[in-house]
Amino acid sequence: MQSLILKLETFSPKVSECRPGRGGSTAWGFALRALVLCVACSALALGGQEGTPLTPVRNPIASGPLRKNPANGRYFSDGSGKAIYLSGSHTWANMLDRGQLNPPGVDFDYAAYMKWMVDHNFNFMRLWTAELPNAGPGPDYAEGNFVGPPYRWRRTGPGLATDGGLKFDLTKLDQSYFDRMRERTTIAGKNGIYVSVMLFNGFEWQFDTNPKDGDPFV
Repeated sequence: MQSLILKLETFSPKVSECRPGRGGSTAWGFALRALVLCVACSALALGGQEGTPLTPVRNPIASGPLRKNPANGRYFSDGSGKAIYLSGSHTWANMLDRGQLNPPGVDFDYAAYMKWMVDHNFNFMRLWTAELPNAGPGPDYAEGNFVGPPYRWRRTGPGLATDGGLKFDLTKLDQSYFDRMRERTTIAGKNGIYVSVMLFNGFEWQFDTNPKDGDPFV
Protein backbone atom coordinates (compact mmCIF):
# COMPACT_ATOMS: atom_id res chain seq x y z
CA MET A 1 0.00 0.00 0.00
CA GLN A 2 2.90 2.35 0.73
CA SER A 3 4.32 1.71 -2.74
CA LEU A 4 0.91 2.49 -4.25
CA ILE A 5 0.80 5.87 -2.53
CA LEU A 6 4.37 6.66 -3.54
CA LYS A 7 3.67 5.81 -7.19
CA LEU A 8 0.57 7.97 -7.25
CA GLU A 9 2.46 10.80 -5.59
CA THR A 10 5.02 10.65 -8.41
CA PHE A 11 2.36 11.80 -10.86
CA SER A 12 1.14 14.67 -8.67
CA PRO A 13 2.82 17.94 -9.65
CA LYS A 14 4.12 20.17 -6.93
CA VAL A 15 1.96 23.15 -6.07
CA SER A 16 4.84 25.48 -6.94
CA GLU A 17 4.89 24.03 -10.45
CA CYS A 18 1.20 24.66 -11.06
CA ARG A 19 1.14 28.43 -11.10
CA PRO A 20 -0.20 30.26 -14.20
CA GLY A 21 2.17 30.23 -17.11
CA ARG A 22 3.67 26.81 -16.34
CA GLY A 23 0.97 24.54 -17.62
CA GLY A 24 -1.56 24.73 -14.79
CA SER A 25 -2.92 26.57 -11.78
CA THR A 26 -2.62 26.27 -8.03
CA ALA A 27 -6.26 25.17 -7.80
CA TRP A 28 -5.64 22.40 -10.34
CA GLY A 29 -2.68 21.14 -8.33
CA PHE A 30 -4.72 20.97 -5.14
CA ALA A 31 -7.52 19.15 -6.94
CA LEU A 32 -5.16 16.53 -8.34
CA ARG A 33 -3.57 15.93 -4.95
CA ALA A 34 -7.02 15.53 -3.42
CA LEU A 35 -7.89 12.93 -6.07
CA VAL A 36 -4.69 11.04 -5.32
CA LEU A 37 -5.51 11.01 -1.62
CA CYS A 38 -9.04 9.74 -2.25
CA VAL A 39 -7.79 6.88 -4.42
CA ALA A 40 -5.21 5.91 -1.81
CA CYS A 41 -7.75 5.99 1.02
CA SER A 42 -10.18 3.89 -0.99
CA ALA A 43 -7.48 1.30 -1.55
CA LEU A 44 -6.75 1.23 2.17
CA ALA A 45 -10.43 0.78 3.01
CA LEU A 46 -10.71 -2.17 0.64
CA GLY A 47 -7.69 -3.80 2.19
CA GLY A 48 -6.13 -4.27 -1.23
CA GLN A 49 -8.79 -6.79 -2.29
CA GLU A 50 -11.90 -5.87 -4.23
CA GLY A 51 -15.11 -6.87 -2.48
CA THR A 52 -13.57 -7.57 0.93
CA PRO A 53 -16.13 -6.68 3.66
CA LEU A 54 -15.09 -4.24 6.36
CA THR A 55 -14.61 -5.68 9.84
CA PRO A 56 -16.98 -4.09 12.39
CA VAL A 57 -15.19 -2.29 15.21
CA ARG A 58 -17.12 -3.02 18.39
CA ASN A 59 -16.22 -3.61 22.03
CA PRO A 60 -17.33 -7.13 23.05
CA ILE A 61 -17.99 -5.81 26.59
CA ALA A 62 -19.26 -2.31 27.43
CA SER A 63 -16.66 -0.64 29.62
CA GLY A 64 -17.63 2.45 31.53
CA PRO A 65 -19.19 4.47 32.84
CA LEU A 66 -19.15 6.72 29.82
CA ARG A 67 -18.00 10.31 30.11
CA LYS A 68 -17.30 13.18 27.75
CA ASN A 69 -14.25 12.62 25.61
CA PRO A 70 -11.72 15.27 26.70
CA ALA A 71 -10.25 15.49 23.19
CA ASN A 72 -13.60 15.95 21.45
CA GLY A 73 -16.73 16.78 23.43
CA ARG A 74 -19.01 15.51 20.66
CA TYR A 75 -18.15 11.93 21.65
CA PHE A 76 -18.10 9.77 24.75
CA SER A 77 -15.16 7.84 26.18
CA ASP A 78 -14.88 4.96 28.64
CA GLY A 79 -11.90 6.58 30.36
CA SER A 80 -9.31 5.09 28.03
CA GLY A 81 -9.22 8.24 25.92
CA LYS A 82 -10.67 6.37 22.94
CA ALA A 83 -13.80 7.90 21.43
CA ILE A 84 -16.89 5.67 21.47
CA TYR A 85 -19.53 6.23 18.81
CA LEU A 86 -22.97 5.18 20.05
CA SER A 87 -25.46 3.65 17.66
CA GLY A 88 -28.40 1.54 18.67
CA SER A 89 -32.05 0.69 18.89
CA HIS A 90 -34.59 0.21 21.66
CA THR A 91 -38.06 -1.15 22.11
CA TRP A 92 -40.54 -0.05 24.74
CA ALA A 93 -40.73 -3.57 26.23
CA ASN A 94 -37.03 -4.06 27.01
CA MET A 95 -37.64 -3.32 30.70
CA LEU A 96 -41.39 -3.69 31.30
CA ASP A 97 -43.95 -6.38 30.50
CA ARG A 98 -46.03 -4.30 28.12
CA GLY A 99 -49.35 -5.39 26.74
CA GLN A 100 -53.08 -4.74 26.53
CA LEU A 101 -53.93 -7.43 29.06
CA ASN A 102 -53.29 -7.04 32.78
CA PRO A 103 -50.96 -8.80 33.33
CA PRO A 104 -49.76 -9.04 29.69
CA GLY A 105 -49.21 -12.80 29.93
CA VAL A 106 -46.27 -12.93 27.47
CA ASP A 107 -42.68 -12.46 28.59
CA PHE A 108 -40.41 -10.26 26.51
CA ASP A 109 -37.61 -12.34 24.91
CA TYR A 110 -34.70 -10.30 26.19
CA ALA A 111 -32.10 -12.87 25.09
CA ALA A 112 -33.35 -12.67 21.49
CA TYR A 113 -33.31 -8.87 21.71
CA MET A 114 -29.68 -8.94 22.84
CA LYS A 115 -28.74 -11.25 19.97
CA TRP A 116 -30.51 -8.98 17.49
CA MET A 117 -28.63 -5.94 18.84
CA VAL A 118 -25.27 -7.69 18.56
CA ASP A 119 -26.05 -9.07 15.08
CA HIS A 120 -26.77 -5.51 13.89
CA ASN A 121 -23.57 -4.20 15.48
CA PHE A 122 -25.48 -1.88 17.87
CA ASN A 123 -23.91 -0.73 21.12
CA PHE A 124 -26.58 1.48 22.75
CA MET A 125 -30.15 1.25 24.00
CA ARG A 126 -32.56 3.09 26.29
CA LEU A 127 -34.04 0.97 29.07
CA TRP A 128 -37.60 2.24 28.88
CA THR A 129 -39.80 2.84 31.90
CA ALA A 130 -43.43 3.85 32.48
CA GLU A 131 -45.34 5.89 35.04
CA LEU A 132 -48.97 4.84 34.60
CA PRO A 133 -50.39 1.32 35.07
CA ASN A 134 -52.98 2.00 32.36
CA ALA A 135 -51.41 4.43 29.88
CA GLY A 136 -53.11 5.88 26.82
CA PRO A 137 -54.66 5.98 24.41
CA GLY A 138 -52.25 8.81 23.56
CA PRO A 139 -50.50 9.62 20.27
CA ASP A 140 -48.36 6.47 20.50
CA TYR A 141 -51.20 4.16 21.53
CA ALA A 142 -53.94 4.67 18.96
CA GLU A 143 -54.78 0.97 19.22
CA GLY A 144 -55.74 1.22 22.92
CA ASN A 145 -54.45 1.37 26.46
CA PHE A 146 -51.28 -0.36 27.68
CA VAL A 147 -50.07 -1.76 30.98
CA GLY A 148 -46.39 -2.07 31.85
CA PRO A 149 -45.45 -3.90 35.07
CA PRO A 150 -43.40 -4.15 37.18
CA TYR A 151 -43.68 -0.72 38.79
CA ARG A 152 -41.39 1.13 41.18
CA TRP A 153 -43.72 0.91 44.17
CA ARG A 154 -45.61 -1.95 45.72
CA ARG A 155 -49.38 -2.09 45.16
CA THR A 156 -50.55 -3.02 48.62
CA GLY A 157 -53.29 -0.49 49.26
CA PRO A 158 -55.20 0.43 51.27
CA GLY A 159 -57.87 1.45 48.82
CA LEU A 160 -58.14 1.17 45.05
CA ALA A 161 -56.45 3.20 42.32
CA THR A 162 -58.40 4.62 39.37
CA ASP A 163 -57.60 1.54 37.23
CA GLY A 164 -59.33 -0.73 39.74
CA GLY A 165 -56.15 -2.23 41.22
CA LEU A 166 -54.78 -1.63 44.70
CA LYS A 167 -53.27 1.77 45.35
CA PHE A 168 -49.50 2.15 45.38
CA ASP A 169 -47.71 2.52 48.70
CA LEU A 170 -45.21 5.25 47.84
CA THR A 171 -43.22 4.46 51.00
CA LYS A 172 -42.37 0.91 49.78
CA LEU A 173 -40.30 0.27 46.66
CA ASP A 174 -40.89 -2.89 44.64
CA GLN A 175 -37.50 -4.63 44.69
CA SER A 176 -38.38 -6.77 41.66
CA TYR A 177 -38.39 -3.63 39.49
CA PHE A 178 -34.85 -2.68 40.50
CA ASP A 179 -33.60 -6.27 40.37
CA ARG A 180 -34.77 -6.49 36.77
CA MET A 181 -33.18 -3.14 35.92
CA ARG A 182 -29.85 -4.29 37.31
CA GLU A 183 -30.00 -7.71 35.69
CA ARG A 184 -30.85 -6.44 32.21
CA THR A 185 -28.29 -3.63 32.38
CA THR A 186 -25.61 -6.16 33.37
CA ILE A 187 -26.56 -8.54 30.54
CA ALA A 188 -26.47 -5.69 28.03
CA GLY A 189 -23.02 -4.63 29.22
CA LYS A 190 -21.71 -8.16 28.77
CA ASN A 191 -22.96 -7.99 25.19
CA GLY A 192 -21.10 -4.75 24.50
CA ILE A 193 -24.20 -2.57 24.81
CA TYR A 194 -24.28 0.69 26.79
CA VAL A 195 -27.56 1.38 28.58
CA SER A 196 -29.34 4.65 29.23
CA VAL A 197 -31.38 3.85 32.37
CA MET A 198 -34.60 5.85 32.14
CA LEU A 199 -35.65 7.00 35.60
CA PHE A 200 -38.84 8.88 34.64
CA ASN A 201 -41.18 9.04 31.66
CA GLY A 202 -42.53 12.57 31.27
CA PHE A 203 -44.19 11.67 27.98
CA GLU A 204 -46.90 9.71 29.77
CA TRP A 205 -47.70 12.58 32.12
CA GLN A 206 -48.12 14.88 29.12
CA PHE A 207 -50.07 12.65 26.72
CA ASP A 208 -51.30 9.40 28.31
CA THR A 209 -53.22 10.36 31.46
CA ASN A 210 -56.84 9.28 31.50
CA PRO A 211 -59.63 8.74 34.07
CA LYS A 212 -58.64 5.07 34.57
CA ASP A 213 -54.82 5.38 34.34
CA GLY A 214 -54.12 4.16 37.89
CA ASP A 215 -52.03 7.27 38.63
CA PRO A 216 -49.75 6.34 41.60
CA PHE A 217 -50.04 9.84 43.03
CA VAL A 218 -53.83 9.98 43.19
